[in-house]
Amino acid sequence: MSTQQPETIRRRIWTSRYQNKSLREGFESGRLATIGITQRPYRQSIKQTGFRHRLYKPLAPQFGLPLDLQPSSPDDRRQYLARFLPQIAALDPEQVYSDLCELADELLPGSTEIALLDFVDLHDPNDYSHRVLVGAWLSIGLGIRVEEYRDER
Repeated sequence: MSTQQPETIRRRIWTSRYQNKSLREGFESGRLATIGITQRPYRQSIKQTGFRHRLYKPLAPQFGLPLDLQPSSPDDRRQYLARFLPQIAALDPEQVYSDLCELADELLPGSTEIALLDFVDLHDPNDYSHRVLVGAWLSIGLGIRVEEYRDER
């Protein structure tokens, strides 16, 4: 008889953009809870995409940058990273995961996946999004794989 503890079961975590209509099926099936990691909600989410969301502001940039700023030059990106990375490094990934699961349960009880959302369309290789950094940070901190959710147009 084995005395090993079962592995912790974790919800699948994705990253995406608010405007991704591919998220609708997962939300409508009750499987995919959508959580914004921005300072403000996407006000058109229900009307345009068919799903609601909750906000988790600790993973949203907190340093007063304009909400639509996309660091375009290498210097802008360095400054952005210098300000955003310490913000998420100060957080505990396990606590963040727990908080995200609580929000997911409030939004969609029984959901098995979470999509972390911001406003950026990453189809253009020059675009930049903090959700990529958050996904990498969670991957390392939790020992899971966080990937971008398919985005069909």
